[in-house]
Formats: sequence, structure tokens, C-alpha cells
Amino acid sequence: MYFLLALIISSTTFSFTPNLKLSPKANFETIKEERGIQFYKSEPSITISKDQELQIKIETLKDTHPGVLYFGHIHPNQNFPYPRLRYKLKENSQNFDKKHQFSFNFNPKSRYSPEKTKYDAAGYAVSGGIVPLQFEFYNPKKQANDIYQTSFRYYKNKQNQRSLQSNLLYGPFYDTHKAGEIIISFDLDIASEGKITLQEENKTEFRVIPFKKSKHHEIKIDVKQNQKYTYQVQLPNIENSKISSWYNYPKLNIKTSSDSFIPFSFACMSDSRSGLGGGEVELQGTNTKSIKNLFRKAYDKGAELIVFPGDLIDGYTTSISDFNQQIAAWKKASTPVGRYIPIYEGMGNHEALLGRFRAKDKTTAPKAKWGSFSIPHPDISTESLFAKHFVNPTNGPKPEAKNTPTYKENVYSYSYNGVGFIMANTNYWYTSDPEVLNGGNLEGHIMDGQLKWIDETVQNFHNDKNIKYIFVFTHEPAYPNSVHWTDGMYYGNGKKEFNSGFDRNYVNIMRNRFWKSISASSKTVFAMFGDEHNYSRTIVPSNKDLGFKHDVWQMISGGVGAPYYYQVKNLPWSKNVKKFDWKQHFILVNIEENGVFLSAISSTGELIDVAKLK
Repeated sequence: MYFLLALIISSTTFSFTPNLKLSPKANFETIKEERGIQFYKSEPSITISKDQELQIKIETLKDTHPGVLYFGHIHPNQNFPYPRLRYKLKENSQNFDKKHQFSFNFNPKSRYSPEKTKYDAAGYAVSGGIVPLQFEFYNPKKQANDIYQTSFRYYKNKQNQRSLQSNLLYGPFYDTHKAGEIIISFDLDIASEGKITLQEENKTEFRVIPFKKSKHHEIKIDVKQNQKYTYQVQLPNIENSKISSWYNYPKLNIKTSSDSFIPFSFACMSDSRSGLGGGEVELQGTNTKSIKNLFRKAYDKGAELIVFPGDLIDGYTTSISDFNQQIAAWKKASTPVGRYIPIYEGMGNHEALLGRFRAKDKTTAPKAKWGSFSIPHPDISTESLFAKHFVNPTNGPKPEAKNTPTYKENVYSYSYNGVGFIMANTNYWYTSDPEVLNGGNLEGHIMDGQLKWIDETVQNFHNDKNIKYIFVFTHEPAYPNSVHWTDGMYYGNGKKEFNSGFDRNYVNIMRNRFWKSISASSKTVFAMFGDEHNYSRTIVPSNKDLGFKHDVWQMISGGVGAPYYYQVKNLPWSKNVKKFDWKQHFILVNIEENGVFLSAISSTGELIDVAKLK
């Protein structure tokens, strides 16, 4: 049984919470906490003066020592737009400050000009190009250097005058939600109109799809099923408020999906929040280095899509700006591969935008974690912000109740080449201590509305003759094999001694209902989770008492870049763990006519695990 409780903190929200005997709320003061990792205020401000001097201004949120700027070129014809940094420029001022400035002249004879004959391998002296930038400043909070990566585009006309032009901040990304339709999305630093050209393989004619002036673009295009195409984003060069010419980004090759079964491969992985080691390993809440590496390896192994169920970023921030900047860093890191194949993102516990409070006197505080507690952000939900950043299907369930967050683009399903995919959200409407606060939702707990939708979606895929296999993805592991046995979808079997005196067996009850739903179909191959920063393959056998109709594999793949965890070997299901490893890795799934084959591949290319799953 469930009943509706009200939580009044800044505004009224609602939550379905279990019928527990709640502890009386202690009378205590709370102090609002600011939490986050943001160091750079925003994208840099860039201008070009009449005398062809480039001025770059960037602001840090804390006073710091003078920094450096690295910049260079991007090869115009390479498949993956990784920059070649050729110059190192010191900051103009030597002040200890928040505001920082760099400058150089475009004159080819100037020491730092990207058109300098000696280094201009990309031919920028002819008509300009894209200049990659990497800032590096000392972050006193981290006691380490912090980097920021971006780029700008400029146009050089026949009179040798240069002007800033609209440029891709990240993207383009190729997405597909159904056979016969693709979506090309991207964000620009300067609002612009433009066009996309689309050419079918082995055809001479091409289509031109114009788009209107904006910074954010999502362009839907009808296509043929199971067909190869080449697309290209084109942006105008503007002079005197008129289009003088066009800048062509690289041509990109994609393959569309089919309603019918066709053998293919896909990759899945999660947990790319920052690791330890500095530089790109800790870049705006992401392990950018590992994202680039593993996404590229998955693509090179033939993956036609990537599924990523959560913990993209560090998150757990009270700042919307911080959250947006971290997601932007993730999108920049995933752009090189996301241009060619779809990436389907899900929410993890670290995709958390919070209101954060602590007790002034911890001795009188309720049983909250560390004497502090988190509630959903008072102004905007993580779920709605997540939907603004990504381009995922919108066929998920309705919100759990009035004033609860959306499931739009964080819970969804789609089919690809006759295979059904389901993305669930086990971190919906996160609150750290729902029993204390009488509201919100515990991580790992699936609520009734979503569970009903999952059950119906599995049945729909099961009854669809065109669907051969089903795969399910979410973040919190149903059967943890590492440190998350104290939470996930288990919470130490919900026992009070592991949960500050609260009975949390209700999470296990909902976990069992979830597994009953996904195991009801003989088509279900595995449910894949993240959260634990390692790899494991576990069989969850059929169980008449629990209503688990078929054997289903549990895959945990949280090894993209977050700090690693060890194995716990004394859990009730430990005997069913067939493989465990803590290397950075991804999973490659090959869908064949005669079965489903899995390979777990490390960041160095080693085979961690190989298995036939069905």
C-alpha cells in the first residue's frame, strides 16, 4: 500500500512513499549549503578588432593566478575532430584575479597567429577556420590545475579582414527514435540559420534541409530504412549582415535502422564522471579522456549505437549553471563518435540537481546522511533539465503525480533492427532521506507509474513479431556485487541496521516487481546497470516464488572512468556471478541470427569476458 505525503520546503511537492511508521521530526535548524565543482563562469568572450587583434576573455569564479591558453588547428578532413594544439600563450595580466584576458594578432608574421606560414597546415590563411582553445588555471579549491576546452570559428575574406562566425559548441549528433526518421541536433555559440545536406549512398543527387536562426537545433528528417547516408552541416559566413559564403563542416557517414530484424552490434557502458589524475580525467565533472577512448573503441569495433544509463557527470550540485556546464563537457567529449552513431542516455544518481541543507546541531538532527540532506532543486527538476540537453524518445510514462518531475526523455523505449530497448530511471525525483522528509524518492526505488509502464512495454515488445530480443537499461543495480550493496536496489536487504534504523525492504519489493516484469518475456536477454565502477556478469535464474518466469542476465558496466570499486563476495547471489573485473571497459553486444554474443573490452583492448547470452 502507498499513500500520498506532502513535503513543504520552499514549495509544495508530492511523493508516493511506502506505508512506514515514520520517526517524529526533530525540531532543528537547517542551513542551506552551496555544493558544486564549477570553476569557470561560462564560455569565453571572443572579439576581433579592426586591426585584426583577437581578444579572448574568460572568468573564473575564484581569484587565481595568471593562466595559460593552448590553441592550434583542427585537420579539416579527419574523421574525428581532435585538435592539434600548437601554441602556448600566457595571460596578458599577472594579477591575482577572477577576470582573465589573452590576445594575439592574426597577421601571419605575428608569433602566435594561427595563420603563421610555418604552422598553418590547415590553410587558415586562405579563408579562416576553427581554432581549438584549451585554458588552464590553478583552481584553489582543488589545489590543482583546471582546464576548459572550447573553440571558435572565424572567416577571412579577400580583403584580409577577419570576422567571428557561428560555430558548433558540440555536435552534430545523430539520433534515431524509429525506423524511417533521423534527428540531427547541435548547439551553436552564435545563433545562426543554416542547412543540412543529405545524400544517399551511391546517388549523385542530394537533399537540402534548411534550418532557422537559433542556437539550439533539432532537425527531423525522413529517410529510407536500412540505408547508408552522408550528411553535412553548413553554416553561413556573414558579412555586413548578409551571407557572403558558406562554411562546410566535414561530411559524416551514417546508417539508418530497420523495423525488421537485421544483425548488428551495439555498445553499452556507464559512469563517466571524473576520475583521479587531473587534466582530461577531471574535466568539468567528466572523465573526458576515457569517454573519448572507449566511445572510439566501441565505434571501431562496429557498434551501431551506444546505450549509456547514467552517471555521465559528477553532478550533486545546487547550481543550474554548474550542472549545465558539466553536461556540456560530456557532450563535447562524446561529439566525435556521436556524429556517426546514436547515443541513448539515461539518468544516474550523479545527475542530481539539488537543494542541499545541513543541521546546525547534528545531535538533534533527524537520521539524515552525515547530518545533511538533499531535496530536489526548488526551481527546476533534474529530469526536465536532462530532457533539454538530450534528444531521446518521448514515449515514457506520465509523471507519478501532480507536481512531480517528468519522465520525458529519461524513461523511454525504442526498437532498432528488430530489437527492443528499454531505458528506465531508478533515480527519479531523488531525495536523500525520504522517510525523514516525508517526500521525494530514494535512489534505486522504482515508483508505481514507471513500473506499470515497464511492464506494458515489455509485453508490447514480447507480442511484436518484429522484435527478436529485448534489452533493459537503468542505473541502480538490482543485485549489486560491490560497494553499492548498501543502496542500489538492495539496501542491505532493506534491514534497519544498514539504513539508519529505517526498514527499506520496500525497495526490494519494487525491485522484485521490476524483475518479474522484465523476466516475463522469453525475449529478454539482459538488464544492464551502472553505479558500480567495475564489470560483472550475473545470472538471475527463474523463480516461481518471486514470479521470475525466465532466466535473465544482469550486466553491470560502470567502468568508463569513475574511480574503481572492489568485489563483495558474500552476497546472497554471489555464487551466480560468472565474471567480475575492475578495468575500465565497455560491453559490445553482437546480435546474430543464431544468438546474442557479448564481449567486455578494456580500455587497452583486452578481452575481459566473452559469452553467448542467448
